[in-house]
Amino acid sequence: MTVEIVRINHFRLFQPDDKKRDVLSYLLFGNGSEVFLAHYIGSYPDFDQVLAVTIEPNQLHLNESAATIVAIPGRDNTKLQRLLLKDRAVVARLNGDGDALKIGVRTLIHYESDLEIQK
Repeated sequence: MTVEIVRINHFRLFQPDDKKRDVLSYLLFGNGSEVFLAHYIGSYPDFDQVLAVTIEPNQLHLNESAATIVAIPGRDNTKLQRLLLKDRAVVARLNGDGDALKIGVRTLIHYESDLEIQK
């Protein structure tokens, strides 16, 4: 099977001194018809999660070539505070402290906790 990478939405190198964010944070990406969140992994231990979501305002124009960080105020960055299928109207902030938007979780695509660092 051959896989073709069409676009990279987010890339960064992990560094030994990287810190985990205090507030639950995700990378928001997609287009007008599909919107996704991927948990922003800061450092070990952490969790990996990808969700299909809805966002309001619907007219938010996502840049299809890059992901935007969103923070969920009032939630610690832990697997116990992660977004769940029952979350239908969660307030998030673009770039951590910017414009507010409302997120509704549609589908859990992937979840894995207590990631181990490959040595």
